[in-house]
Amino acid sequence: MLFDDKVCVQAEGFEYYIPNPWVFAFHKILVMRSRKMQSKKEKDLLQVVSILREIKGRPQEFKKSMEYLKKLPPRWQRTIKEHIKNYLPEYLLVQSTRLNQQKMQGHPPK
Repeated sequence: MLFDDKVCVQAEGFEYYIPNPWVFAFHKILVMRSRKMQSKKEKDLLQVVSILREIKGRPQEFKKSMEYLKKLPPRWQRTIKEHIKNYLPEYLLVQSTRLNQQKMQGHPPK
């Protein structure tokens, strides 16, 4: 999963491939469930919230993150959406609001 959608970063003459931020955040959500130490879960949650808040502020990136989420297995989608609803509900609210506005204006959802 982590390298499904990677980003190339060049620094100091080296080329690094890292996970796309939303892929990393979604992966953290899935991994969080299996963590035994509460401190690790809290750290993961802080990272997820921080990353997804940043993505939400970038419409193109947000759209890509939602497209990626739709490609994941249904069980993973449910888990990720559930965690987002619990800890960052405004992230999914943006998507729902746009769909409702399109329906009211008579436009089919994209």
